[in-house]
Amino acid sequence: MSLEDFANYWLAVPVLEAQEGLMGMAMADWPNLKNQDRSKRHRKMHSIAYPKAWSDVKETSGEDMAKIIKGLIGG
Repeated sequence: MSLEDFANYWLAVPVLEAQEGLMGMAMADWPNLKNQDRSKRHRKMHSIAYPKAWSDVKETSGEDMAKIIKGLIGG
């Protein structure tokens, strides 16, 4: 494994842990929290689990990708 691959995996650890934490929130804790605290905790975990950089990505068709590549190579 290259150092670059290792670094990318290492950077993904907090994201994966946040996703696991989001899924593992016990329902027993939920009734004991105020609505504002629930929302705040969920938003924080969600922002870590699903970074905006990934969620803002638009799907690109093959034709669109070809146009982008053609523009990059000066065609």
